[in-house]
Amino acid sequence: MAFRTLRSLSRHSSTFASLNGVPTPAASLKCSIWDVTFQRGDGVFEAVRVVQDRDGVPAPRAVSLHLDRLERSAAALELKLPPRAHLESWLRDAARNGGQGGYVRLMVTRGGGSQGYGDHLADLDAPANAFCVWQPITADDAKTFALEPICAPWHPAGFSKDWATIKWLAYGANMHSARLARRTGADDALLLARGWGVADDGPLGDRAVLDGPNFAVAWLEDKVLKVPCWRRLGMLESITARLLLDAAAAENFRVDEGVHRLSDLERADEVWVLSTTNDLTPVRSVGYASFKADPSSPARQKLVRAMADCAAALG
Repeated sequence: MAFRTLRSLSRHSSTFASLNGVPTPAASLKCSIWDVTFQRGDGVFEAVRVVQDRDGVPAPRAVSLHLDRLERSAAALELKLPPRAHLESWLRDAARNGGQGGYVRLMVTRGGGSQGYGDHLADLDAPANAFCVWQPITADDAKTFALEPICAPWHPAGFSKDWATIKWLAYGANMHSARLARRTGADDALLLARGWGVADDGPLGDRAVLDGPNFAVAWLEDKVLKVPCWRRLGMLESITARLLLDAAAAENFRVDEGVHRLSDLERADEVWVLSTTNDLTPVRSVGYASFKADPSSPARQKLVRAMADCAAALG
């Protein structure tokens, strides 16, 4: 069988990895070149932050929400998953063995022989696999983001439910958007929708705000928390944004979850990037608009504490 070693994992100093639940050195993990997920990106994944549970044991944060999303993604792609109990056990093993200060990435492949891609080859030996690997998160309390707004014509943006809310492994367009943004001197991209009442040559400021290549965004304007609505805009639901919304409700923040234009965001008092690895990280600029990027701001501190409480309540 022909394999490609997942060398990128070994560069991340992983202290724990497993293949279908069997502990395996990260540098030794292999994926068959005949696996359609390797060839086409046709698979699903989750990235789950590791936190201490109520007993002080490193555990995957909000694991039930992540598994719910994984099951939705797999169902949309008609991809068979291992039993949910097995997946949760593998995530917990990786979190416990890897420790706090990192996150666990779970990747499920389709294997070889899928319809139209090798199903005519009876001897094709490329089983579906579930890779689980702990990776470190670099702690940087002073970190901020500069985002470059970019129209994302490849994004479903609410066009069809058949193309939305799937966390699949094909992130090539996302990564290219980030590259284009970095060419301008920004740290990453802020994706804007095509359409939504705006002509292709229309003003950028009129476009609907989506998310980032691998993060969600939210902002505070006149004490109102504003979040792009993943349901209406056909985006992947962000688990971190879900925790933020729960935290905002617990702290009695007014919330406006809807379709917001770039020109709306430019009026914000504070803007944040949200993800498994970034949690609630301040944004210092979006294009030419600058913002207060203060990690110690009272609103951010209150929301971060409430997010931790909400996550802990999920178990």
